[in-house]
Amino acid sequence: MREWRLRPFNYDNTINAMLTLFVVTTGEGWPGIRQNSMDTTEEDQGPLPFYRVEMALFYVMFFIVFPFFFVNIFVALIIITFQEQGEAELSEGDLDKNQASECFGTKNLGSTGSQFYCTSSFLLFIWSFTFYKNLEDFKLVRALPLDPKQCIDFALNARPRSLFMPEDKNSMKYRIWRLVTSTPFEYFIMAMICCNTIILMMKFHGNSEFYEKILRFFNTALTAVFTVESILKILAFGVRNYFRDGWNRFDFITVVGSITDALVTEFGGHFVSLGFLRLFRAARLIRLLQQGYTIRILLWTFVQSFKALPYVCLLIGMLFFIYAIVGMQVFGNIWLDATTEYNRHNNFQSFFNSIILLFRCSTGEAWQDIMMACTASKYCAKPNSFEINVAKGPTCGTQMSYVYFTTFVFLSSFLVRAFQLHFPAHLLSRL
Repeated sequence: MREWRLRPFNYDNTINAMLTLFVVTTGEGWPGIRQNSMDTTEEDQGPLPFYRVEMALFYVMFFIVFPFFFVNIFVALIIITFQEQGEAELSEGDLDKNQASECFGTKNLGSTGSQFYCTSSFLLFIWSFTFYKNLEDFKLVRALPLDPKQCIDFALNARPRSLFMPEDKNSMKYRIWRLVTSTPFEYFIMAMICCNTIILMMKFHGNSEFYEKILRFFNTALTAVFTVESILKILAFGVRNYFRDGWNRFDFITVVGSITDALVTEFGGHFVSLGFLRLFRAARLIRLLQQGYTIRILLWTFVQSFKALPYVCLLIGMLFFIYAIVGMQVFGNIWLDATTEYNRHNNFQSFFNSIILLFRCSTGEAWQDIMMACTASKYCAKPNSFEINVAKGPTCGTQMSYVYFTTFVFLSSFLVRAFQLHFPAHLLSRL
C-alpha cells in the first residue's frame, strides 16, 4: 500500500517553516530543500520535477537578504556590545575613553599622569620588540618623538645591527658581519628562497629520471647556499648571539632538516622513507614573513590574538561539554541505524563520540540529518550492545532534538564567528 510522506523540512506550519529556513541559513542541505520546493504541485497531487522553477528565486533572495545581511548585522551587534563593555571597564580604571584615545592617537604625550604611563609602556614595547639589550640603545629609543604610532613604526622597521657588531672593525669577523647584515645579501637569500619554492613546485608524477636528477642537483645546491649562510652568521655573531635570535634558530633547524633530507634522498632513498623531512624545504618560505612592514604588523596581530585564545577555548569547551552530557542522557540509547546519519560513527553512546558528533555539527556537515535521526519514534538499542531492542519498540528519541541541535548550531556557529571577527578587529584598533 502506497502512502504520501512529508519531507523532513517543509512549510506546513510556522514552526516547520522557521526550522526549514534556519537550516537554509546555515547553508547545509539547502539545494535539496530548494529542489523539493521546485517539485511541489497542487494539493493532493504528487511532486513533479521542476514544476515551480520560480521557487529557486525565493531561496536566492533569502540568501541575499538573511544569511548575507542580517547574520552580519547580528555579528556586528555582538562585536559592538563587546567593545562597549570593554570601554565601560576602561572608564572604571585609571584611563577614560578620551585619555585612551589620546594615548593611542596622534598627539604627542607628556610626562605626567596616565599619559606618561602610556609613553613608558610603548617604550618598553619597543625595547622588547627590537631586542635592544643595553642602556645606550634604550636611550636612542627615548630620544625619538613620543608619538606612539611613530614609535611602533620605528620598532617594526628598526634594524638593531649594533647588537651583534664585533668590536674590532679591522678583523675578518667584522667583514663577515658586514656581509651577512648587508641589504644585497638579504635580497640574495630571499631570491634563493623563492628559487627553492619554485623547485619544489616543479616536481610532478611521472617525471623522467633525468628531470629528477636536475631537481635533486638544484635542491642540493640551494641547501649548500643556506648552510653557508648559517655558518657565516655563526662566525659573525658568535654561537651564543646567533641562537639568541628566534629567526636564526628557525634557520638552523630548517638547514639541519634540509641536509638530512638531502642525505637520505641521495644515499638512503631505497631503504628508508622520511618524506616529512621535505617539509623543512617548504618551511623556508616562512622566512619571508620577517620582510616587509605590513606582513610584520599582521604577524604581530596574529600572535597577540593568542593571548585571548584560552578564554575563547574555555567558553567553547564549556559549550561542547554541556551539550555532550545532555546528548548522552537524551539520545544515548537510540539504536545505531546504518541507513541514517546516527550510526556507529556518529552517536552519543560515549563522551568522546558525543564530542566528535558535536564538532561535526559545528562545522555544518549534515547536522540536520543527524537531528532528524534523533527525533521521536526511533528504535532503542540494548544496553551495552549494538543490537536493536525489539521488545521496547520505537520509543527512543525525542522531539526536543529540534531545540537541542538548532540551539547548538546557533551558538557554535554564529557566536564563534563573532569571536573570530571581534578579536582581530579589536587588536588592529589598538595600532
